[in-house]
Amino acid sequence: MKSDKLQDALGMVKEEYLRESEQSSAGNRSGWIKWAAIAAGIMLLGTGAFFAVRGIRKNAETTQLTDSSQGSEVADTKAEIAMEDAVYGFTINSFTINNQENLIYFPISFMDRKRFNLVSADALGLTPENTYQITENDLGELMGTVTSCFDTSLIGKNVYHFASFPDNKAICILDNEGVYDFYYAEYLSLSVGENDSSDVLFAANGFPEDCVSIEVQSGEDAFLFRITDAETIGELCRLLSGRENIGDRGAAVRRVTLWQETYGNDDVYFDESTGTILTRSLMPEESTYTDSDGTVITTYNYPEGYVDPYDLAYKLWSQGERDLTFETKDGFKIFVLYFPELRLFAAYNASFDLPEETNIALKGILNN
Repeated sequence: MKSDKLQDALGMVKEEYLRESEQSSAGNRSGWIKWAAIAAGIMLLGTGAFFAVRGIRKNAETTQLTDSSQGSEVADTKAEIAMEDAVYGFTINSFTINNQENLIYFPISFMDRKRFNLVSADALGLTPENTYQITENDLGELMGTVTSCFDTSLIGKNVYHFASFPDNKAICILDNEGVYDFYYAEYLSLSVGENDSSDVLFAANGFPEDCVSIEVQSGEDAFLFRITDAETIGELCRLLSGRENIGDRGAAVRRVTLWQETYGNDDVYFDESTGTILTRSLMPEESTYTDSDGTVITTYNYPEGYVDPYDLAYKLWSQGERDLTFETKDGFKIFVLYFPELRLFAAYNASFDLPEETNIALKGILNN
C-alpha cells in the first residue's frame, strides 16, 4: 500500500505534501497500517472481505512454510495454498446475531488441518497418503445451508458438523453434490454501531465463559505471554466490558489532544472541515546532481536531528501498546489493540473509552 493511500485511510496527512512509501521508515510501516485500519473503521472480517481475510491467512502460512520446510513437501503445500485461494468463503443461515451473518467459512488451511488432527503434526505438506478422506460417516448434524458466497453455485448447499468434533462450530463439512470438503471459520464478523458498547463484542463470543486463552503481544508484534487461567481472563473481560464507543472522531481528537499536551504545539491537529488529522512537517531541502551516465538524480534532505511529527505521533500513541488475541473454546478469535497512553482500545470498527482507574488496572495485568 502506498503511503498516500495509507494516509487517506488513516485520516492523517501532511499539510505540505504526501511522502512516497520509500521515504517512510520500514520500522513504522506496519504500525501505520494498523492505525489506518483503526482510524478508518476498516473491518476486514465482513462478508464483503472474503479475499482480504483469506489472503492474510495464506500469506502468513506461506511464510511459515518457506522458513520451516524444504523440498517437494513445500511444493505440495504451496500447491494446496494456490488451489484454495481460488475457492471463496461462505456464510450459512444458522449463525446470525442481530440479523448479521457473523461466521465466514473458508477452505480449511494446512495449519488448521494439523490442529484438528487431519494430518500428522510433523507433516510438511498434503500428499495423497496423508490427506484425510471425508466419507458420509464424518457428517454430523446439519448446521445449515450456504446463504451467501461469491461462487453462487454453492448457495443452498448443506453444511454439516464434523462428527469427530460434534459441538465445534469452527470446523464444518460442505456437501457439494456428494463432494465433501472441510471448511473453517476463525473469526466472528460483527459491526459495532455508534451507540453500542463493547458488550456487543463480548456477548457475541460468549465471553468470558467461552474464552480459553488470551495471547498478549507488544505493539511490535513480539509475543509476550499467554493467559489461560479463568480468573485473569474473567478480570480482563470485565475491565473491557461496558465501554463506550467514542467513534473515529472521538479517537482522532484524543490522539491530537495527547500530542498537544505532550509537545505543546499544534504540529499535529484535527481538521474539522475534512475530518482528518493533519501534520505540519518541514519540507526537506532538495538537491540534484548528474550521475556518470547523465541521469539527473534528485535527493531530499532534512536538517540533522530533525524528527518528523508524523513519525513522532505514531511513537507517542503506540507507547506501551498491547495487542490481544482472545480465543474461544471453538477457536474463534477477537483481536483487541490496547493503547494505554490514549486510554482506549480498538476492535473491529470501533474505538472504546477506558476510564483512568480501568486503564491502570489493565496496565498491571498486561505488564505495561
